[in-house]
Amino acid sequence: MSEVDVRTRLLKVIHDPEIIRYFYLDLENCELLTDKLSRIELVEIGDNRMVPFNAQLRNYTGAVDQNGEHWLVKPVETAEDILAHKTEQIAYLMDYMMSTLAAPTLLLKHDGEFYRATKVINNAMQIGSYN
Repeated sequence: MSEVDVRTRLLKVIHDPEIIRYFYLDLENCELLTDKLSRIELVEIGDNRMVPFNAQLRNYTGAVDQNGEHWLVKPVETAEDILAHKTEQIAYLMDYMMSTLAAPTLLLKHDGEFYRATKVINNAMQIGSYN
């Protein structure tokens, strides 16, 4: 089954354009990587209005990107953590390519520091990167 077939099947059952846009389901794999994820920049860190209680307990804080989207972020403490967080980013991309709903999870750099970033899922229980 091709990438288009899988995504088309998913879009037939999700009728909410906000969810489609929020999870980037309207983008092809190449567009997601080159036009969207590679261009996300955190512009504000410390906005905790959208941070769930369980994330605050695990030392996550809120962040906002240049598009006004909210993210849960946590500073990367060691060089070894960079590899672990890159692996989580690959897992998210695999979920995306299989049309599984998962919160975008990235390793982002802000003011010279690396952060593990997971997009906040609104109106749902968010456990890890999965709603």
